[in-house]
Amino acid sequence: MLIVRATTDITDRLRIKAGEAVVLRRVLRHMDGEPWSIEESHYPVALAASTALMDPDPVEGGDEVALGSAGHVEIGCVDELAARMPNPEEAQWFQAGPGVPLLVQLRTGFTESGPIRVTETRYCADRNRLVYSLGRRTGE
Repeated sequence: MLIVRATTDITDRLRIKAGEAVVLRRVLRHMDGEPWSIEESHYPVALAASTALMDPDPVEGGDEVALGSAGHVEIGCVDELAARMPNPEEAQWFQAGPGVPLLVQLRTGFTESGPIRVTETRYCADRNRLVYSLGRRTGE
């Protein structure tokens, strides 16, 4: 957990002032001993200030539970998917071979009042596949 100055793409998505401070929470995930994903979530400081998001330890139940407990219930999100080449730090962490891109999922979460969270999750493309299910499937 860090407090950082938000980049323009984060301030635009959160609808906050340029350069405003945000709470950044980073999770480095492994699966079967291999680097799996890097997840970075950004929250407006004013919104996170009264929640467990300010604690550097993992939040029991996850960030969404912490927000919901403070009255900020996420009702929807917008996902943006892209691919790009990793920077040198990402390539080293993922132990990616030359020419292996990252899959990048950028999710903006919303309450009735507007955006509350921007989460960027990066996956190494040679060992991941993103699968979405939206809405209900018949017969289940």
